[in-house]
Amino acid sequence: MLTKLTLCSCSCFSPCPICGDKISGFHYGIFSCESCKGFFKRTVQNRKNYMCLRGGNCPVTVATRKKCPACRFDKCLGCGMKLEAIREDRTRGGRSTYQCSYTLSGAASTGSLLSAHAPTTLRHASSLTCVNGPGSYSSRGESSNSRLTPDIPPLLQEIMDVEHLWQYNESELSRMSKSTGSPSANPLLAASGITAQNSSADFLADLCNIADHRLYKIVKWCKSLPLFKNISIDDQICLLINSWCELLVLSCCYRGVSTPGEVRVGGGRGITLHQSAKYGLTPCIERMLSFTDHLRRLRVDRYEYVALKVIVLLTSDAPELREAEKVRASQEKALAALQAYTAAHSPDTPAKFGELLLRIPELQRTCQFFMQVGKEMLNPANKGKDGEGPSFNLLMELLRGDH
Repeated sequence: MLTKLTLCSCSCFSPCPICGDKISGFHYGIFSCESCKGFFKRTVQNRKNYMCLRGGNCPVTVATRKKCPACRFDKCLGCGMKLEAIREDRTRGGRSTYQCSYTLSGAASTGSLLSAHAPTTLRHASSLTCVNGPGSYSSRGESSNSRLTPDIPPLLQEIMDVEHLWQYNESELSRMSKSTGSPSANPLLAASGITAQNSSADFLADLCNIADHRLYKIVKWCKSLPLFKNISIDDQICLLINSWCELLVLSCCYRGVSTPGEVRVGGGRGITLHQSAKYGLTPCIERMLSFTDHLRRLRVDRYEYVALKVIVLLTSDAPELREAEKVRASQEKALAALQAYTAAHSPDTPAKFGELLLRIPELQRTCQFFMQVGKEMLNPANKGKDGEGPSFNLLMELLRGDH
């Protein structure tokens, strides 16, 4: 193992591990070029949410680094750049308390640098922020985690206290089992602007019927959340329209953590990869199973799960929000609670908080893919005027009504 001084000396003649440009110094945990340093800083501070349109495998070189910011940010994280090294006050200079992530192999003489901590499952970070709360970093770069106790953050306990609103009782399960899978009788399927034409669509209609029942539960749950009550009704509608699919998929995947190889869709039902082939849903179920595997690998517990749901719900970049700052402030409270909890209950895995947040954009991509496949299986119908999409009258009615 080379000394840090020798490593720094060798690195001056090495290419940037992200794009191959000339290294300008030690930035946010790794040696990198000035361009990638600035890109990483802007992405984190401005809370950019990038998405790759080419499958997430774009080459990142000096010539192509500006073409796909999503893959470039992925590579920054994969090479070892640290989110927590970005200053919260936007002042110049990153924190210098982070050791280099590199070790040099025998190929060091050729200027090759290898990251010692390059994970293979990092995804795009969405709405990541250094939260000013328990477990965050002070302006001196010192962790305040040592002050934490294993107690549950009060906000997280309040969120857990309303989690029972997601659960079904026996009579509700009975009614669900008797419900028809006909798309025409299904509010969610009708609201989605699609109609069934084949057996695969009939199966999807059954899934939508389950999801429709779950929507009532979601709305009751939302209206009881401490962070949701103070948001205007119009913004509540925007948030639910923006996140209902993510909430449903996240709950299905979390229920499947205890049943490897099977996605639990609710109502006691599940679907395996083999079964999904009959309905043309294999790509969707593959993605959901992959997401479930990540939850299982991270050993996500119920407190982390309910916190993730709230963070997903309170996405401040949802279109047509009237009070985005208010929503963002609420989300940051949930982020602070989750950060404090993971720091206290998973001290041996300090990266868990960041990895949990990195699952959110992966969840969003899974939902986008699922909805795209669903609409390809089904014919568009019941569209609004001028080709508009679904009106989501069900969500509006439930939120404005006393249910």
